[in-house]
Amino acid sequence: DERVARYLNDGFTVPAGLAGMPALSMPAGVDDAGLPVGVQLVAPLLDEVTLFRAARALEAELAFDPVPRGANAVHPPARSATNR
Repeated sequence: DERVARYLNDGFTVPAGLAGMPALSMPAGVDDAGLPVGVQLVAPLLDEVTLFRAARALEAELAFDPVPRGANAVHPPARSATNR
């Protein structure tokens, strides 16, 4: 059943949602094999402001570039001042 598959894919986010707690998931880097690593943040009930502040601080601290840089990554052409 597709509904069960979707529920299982969201297994880590469902508890926070059911409890009414704001949560988000964001990229945090890549592991040694180049696979993506993410982090999930959960804040107290109705405290989205703290959640977004924590996410912004973590994003700044990690300085993670979400564009893949591995050998097999597909890169868009670089933009120069003449082709913007």
